[in-house]
Amino acid sequence: MVKTIIYKILLKIFLLKKRYELRKINYNEIPNLSFKNNLNHKALHSENYIKKIFPDFIIDKNELEEIKNINEKLIEEKKYFDNFWYQCGGLEEEIYIICFLLIYLKPQNILEIGIANGFSSAFTVHYAKKKNIEIHQIDLPRISTKRPLGWYNKILKILSQNAMIKDNENIFDLRTGGTIPFEKYQGWMINKNDFFYKKRFMYVGDASKIISIMNEKFDFILVDAMKNPNERLSLLSAILKNSKSNFCIIQDGGWVNDAFKNFCKINKLELFNYGKIQFTFKK
Repeated sequence: MVKTIIYKILLKIFLLKKRYELRKINYNEIPNLSFKNNLNHKALHSENYIKKIFPDFIIDKNELEEIKNINEKLIEEKKYFDNFWYQCGGLEEEIYIICFLLIYLKPQNILEIGIANGFSSAFTVHYAKKKNIEIHQIDLPRISTKRPLGWYNKILKILSQNAMIKDNENIFDLRTGGTIPFEKYQGWMINKNDFFYKKRFMYVGDASKIISIMNEKFDFILVDAMKNPNERLSLLSAILKNSKSNFCIIQDGGWVNDAFKNFCKINKLELFNYGKIQFTFKK
């Protein structure tokens, strides 16, 4: 009885009118369509966006179809998280932009920071293997200790789904992003044929410290780490020192704070926004 009352009270509280300002995500006026039913719309919108930046961008029909198939498979796998209060992470829409940048810029050495379940990594590792190039990945994985059960799980799910983000801080945001289920493993969404790719190098620990001792230079960097603005800016500065003269840096979750914007301003780089990602490049 007490559990039911608590459940109903929390449900009513968090389904009230939003009390926190939700920071706007720039999707360039993308219509609110069901992703599964509009896979082609999402890919086309992303392709048109890239063509505005690179007018000579062309993608092979088979290559585009392969990206769509991988994406569709991963979206289905994400349903595994429907009953958890934490989430998978992953960029169902923005991943097209990342893939198109890979295809157009043709990098020779990739650095990816933040792997978790491996949604984005499924694409980056696959691309690296196809092109027979190196990919270096750094992660400090967050693994769930147990699966919440019954009413407790339902309450956590309600709280998480109604969490709001205000300004640069996570306020009441209970839904932890990029958490690996206890029964899974880091990068489990990466295709098994790609997982043990011989030129895939994995590092576990603090990204800033690891980068500081790396000798490699990278020309394509994907970052999904450090929500604290100062730590993020510091990490981006360290990445720049390990970048080639021509590079592309993509920040997942760039909208959370102004770190990436400030990074571009300090280094006189052009800033591009698309949905949940921000990126810059130098050719």
